[in-house]
Amino acid sequence: MRAFYARVAELVAAGEKPVLAHLVGARGSAPQRPGAKLLVHPDGRTEFTIGGGALEERVKAEAIRLGSNPRLLEYKLADLGMYCGGAVKVFLEPAEAELYRQMRGLLGRAERFVLAHSIGPEPAGYPKMALLADGPAEGGSGFPAGLAAAIAEEARVLLGRGGTALREHEGAQVFLEVVEALPRLLIFGAGHVGRKLAQLASATELFQVEVADERPDLLEGVAPFAARTYRIDYRGELPLPDGRTFVAIVTHSHETDRLVLERLLRHQERPAYLGMIGSRRKRGELFRRLEEAGLARERLEEVRTPIGLPIGGREPGEIAVSILAEMIKVKNSMEGV
Repeated sequence: MRAFYARVAELVAAGEKPVLAHLVGARGSAPQRPGAKLLVHPDGRTEFTIGGGALEERVKAEAIRLGSNPRLLEYKLADLGMYCGGAVKVFLEPAEAELYRQMRGLLGRAERFVLAHSIGPEPAGYPKMALLADGPAEGGSGFPAGLAAAIAEEARVLLGRGGTALREHEGAQVFLEVVEALPRLLIFGAGHVGRKLAQLASATELFQVEVADERPDLLEGVAPFAARTYRIDYRGELPLPDGRTFVAIVTHSHETDRLVLERLLRHQERPAYLGMIGSRRKRGELFRRLEEAGLARERLEEVRTPIGLPIGGREPGEIAVSILAEMIKVKNSMEGV
């Protein structure tokens, strides 16, 4: 939820006073998972979502009349007329924490950190703390020493696996969440499929979209949907993935597909997803050539090709939907959804 906290920092810097709603617990069937957010303006306008419908309307009404004291709300969704029937905990707070005034600087210098919120009974108020892998970065002065140490240990574990955690320490409830940049979507090829994929992925706001191609006119066409574009020579240096990168190889020829795939497979760090467009016949021939070039069959089997979920259809938009759906499925499996 990096974008959420960037927006909070922007509003706080402008002197505005929104209320923040954090979904901190969910049991049974619920419309969103812990970590979802809703930002409520004093006039009732909202940004982001904790699931919509009756739950969001109830939380919005509570936020508008919140005042200066944070509250932990609990709802059985059936009581709100929601058939999913689960239960949720929502923490409401005015955006007054000192940490939110420091958030722009923190987001600028830390790619990934844990944010800890005290949400339960706490005589000193409702302190917050941002923690990096080596310990606290900001805030935390309101936490008793023993509790701060326990939170730091929890944060180290959470940074290793991602996600959120709701913990109770010495009678105080603490909600911890990993705040990090969106995963990269690195698209090689800005042609028909690459452009559609960039456009769709940008609309979901689930990925930071980057597109690489050797044709400047096509890169110009995808620029509105991409955080970054690369003009490359497929036989030269390429942008390389890390473990949180999703890669789609959809270039204009089988040879450039091969060049990109070979370079990425020889790169030490494996991406979260590596897919290449093409038929099963293309896969067989290309894999044979790459094996002859010294790449292990086990490594080749990690490549998703034909790329995307088998939904049928051959139009660029249909192919892009199938690719994006498969990527989202992989992303959610990594996050334990």
